[in-house]
Amino acid sequence: MIRSILIFLAFLLATVLQAQGQEVSKQLIGKWKLIEVSAAGETYPAEEVFGTPEIYQIYKVKNQFVGLVGDESEKGTWKLTKDKKTIVIQNGTEKTNFTILSMKGTMLLLELAEEEEVLKLKYKKQ
Repeated sequence: MIRSILIFLAFLLATVLQAQGQEVSKQLIGKWKLIEVSAAGETYPAEEVFGTPEIYQIYKVKNQFVGLVGDESEKGTWKLTKDKKTIVIQNGTEKTNFTILSMKGTMLLLELAEEEEVLKLKYKKQ
């Protein structure tokens, strides 16, 4: 009897975790505007860092990705890791990993670990 209950609970947990992963993917689909960049304890408006207010990450269905900075664009693909905590963007042979720190409503906070610094990127869904 206990074994049956444990098997049922394991199945239920797996179903819930899979549904949460699908929910993260669904929430991520859309156009996200970068509004703040934080590095070394300092926070700056994205426009000040990049010289343009037009900075977007666009996550499309079928894992298509477009990154826009002003008039320049980069296309590639995106996927979530199995634990649903990291977004992997691939552009040709280059891969970039963004750790999801928070995703609540229309706000998305990502972390990008570069060679010697860690950037926190705050996005608002458009």
